[in-house]
Formats: sequence, C-alpha cells, structure tokens
Amino acid sequence: MREPIDLDWLDRFDEGLADSSRAAHAEAATQLVARAADPHEQDGAWVGDILLRAAFQFSEAGDVEGALAQALRSSDAGISEGADPRAFATELLFLLERPDDAKATSEDLRRSRPVDPETYWTMATIWEARGETKQALAWYNRGIALVEDSDGPPADLGLLCSGRWRVRRSLGLDPDELDELGMGFEEAVAEHQDET
Repeated sequence: MREPIDLDWLDRFDEGLADSSRAAHAEAATQLVARAADPHEQDGAWVGDILLRAAFQFSEAGDVEGALAQALRSSDAGISEGADPRAFATELLFLLERPDDAKATSEDLRRSRPVDPETYWTMATIWEARGETKQALAWYNRGIALVEDSDGPPADLGLLCSGRWRVRRSLGLDPDELDELGMGFEEAVAEHQDET
C-alpha cells in the first residue's frame, strides 16, 4: 500500500518538478493517476485533488488532451478546495480550439453555482485573457455577490474587485464603489510587496 497523500504532499510533489522536462512531467502525471486509482484510507487529499494535479502535470508535459481528461475526471470526483476543475477544463478546451465545448463547460459551471470564490476569479481571468470583457465582468460580478452574500474573506472580495476594475478601466468606464475597493486592494498589495 502506498503512503498517504495530503495537499502538502501534493504541493511538495509539484515543487520538486520545477524546471523539469516534459517527459518528467508526463511521468509525474502518470504516477499521480496511479495513486488516485489506489486510495489510502489515511489520505488527506481527495481523489479529485490528486487527479487535478495530474491534469496540471499533463498540461506541463504538453499533453493537453490528457490534461483535459484528468480535469474532467477530477470534476466528477470532487475536490477539497480551490477552483472547480471545470474552470481548468474550459481553458484547456480553448487551447484545443474547441470554443463551443469551452463555452458549454463554462455555462454548465455557471449553472452549478460554485461556492468557492476562486472559481469565479479563475473563470473571469480566462475570459478576460480572451478579450471577452462581457463574460469576464459577469464572472467577477457573480464572485463579488457570492463573497458579499456569504460574508467571505476581504482578500477574496479585494481580488475580485481588482479584476473587475481592470476590465472596466479597459472599457473606459468611470470607477464605482466596487472599483474603488479594487483600487484600494491593489494599493495594499503593492505596499506589502514594497515592505518585503
């Protein structure tokens, strides 16, 4: 039986592959898929967590199809924290030049009303990078509403407002109260970086 795996173990595993070859990333992905298929009763990480890391490793190896397959498996299995794997799947589908499937996955994710603010930020940045400002703003706004309704962490609200302001500024819009929150968050981050 293999050793137990938790999120810290997965972080160390990823860190150990920094600057590795594509072949090493592919081998790492294969190892993670095998570990996910052989769960340990003391695992702190969910099967979906392990499969999602495998998806990232396949992506680093240049195997976008392999990454997509594991991201979708991860979504079906469920993860313990972080952005919904369907966000990564959306990005991968765009890379594979399957925009209709990417949009369908994005819409499926939206309808499911994810509860982690990171999902909204990730989806917003995916659409923003593609120049789809309407979609990006919608995801930022949904994320902000989630954080406000659930009284979530101020850092989550600041990050989402910052992204929203970036998109609105690119459209030439005047700042509103949420944008001012985003500006304040950016200033706080810059001050913290200057101090470190």
